[in-house]
Amino acid sequence: MELVDYTGKINSHKEYLNTLKQLEIKSQYIEYVIINDEETEIIDKFSDYVTEIKQKNKWWGTKSSAKAKIYKEIKPLYEKFPTPYDYIKRQIVANKGTQNSIMKDKLIELAKKNGVLVEKSDTKEMIFVNLVEKMPLEDIVAECNIGIGSFAFQQKFGITGADVKKMAEKGFIKVTGKEYFRAYGQSLYANLYSVFDYYRLTSDEVHKWLQANTRKKKR
Repeated sequence: MELVDYTGKINSHKEYLNTLKQLEIKSQYIEYVIINDEETEIIDKFSDYVTEIKQKNKWWGTKSSAKAKIYKEIKPLYEKFPTPYDYIKRQIVANKGTQNSIMKDKLIELAKKNGVLVEKSDTKEMIFVNLVEKMPLEDIVAECNIGIGSFAFQQKFGITGADVKKMAEKGFIKVTGKEYFRAYGQSLYANLYSVFDYYRLTSDEVHKWLQANTRKKKR
């Protein structure tokens, strides 16, 4: 495994997300090295993904005069969010600015159309929880830009990005949205795939499908 050092190269939330998108296909995990214990803001924002914390004074052949905390991710999505409901709620509630899965005013409109009483002080989470009682989860997701990225499918099923793309192209899994990111000075989009397919499928089903839909090389 090749180790890539991004020390000093990621200085904002936006740069962090762009870098993750570039690395998601080939990275097994990511380590954050925090030398100053007080400067943990970026870790706090992504606490759901942290799977291991340890203190060391050496990492990747580099020594520090003081012990540094190393934060290691990436925890499988199905462990962080055991059910589709858990994942969908998190995506709807998350504040991503202009890239929100659904804006609050649209969520309010959807809730009112389905007979949900909405108060001015209600949060997106409160509105969503009440809406689920009136509207099927699948129908709510259809109104949002919600899905699961390629890497999560690769991680859960032990497959490649090309396998995920093939499954979508042949209709085995559905494309349900797009994720915006910037890389190499360009605005790019990556497919998001069905939350329900991700949780419904088993590894055995995926590998059997891939085996049946992979052309054998001619000798």
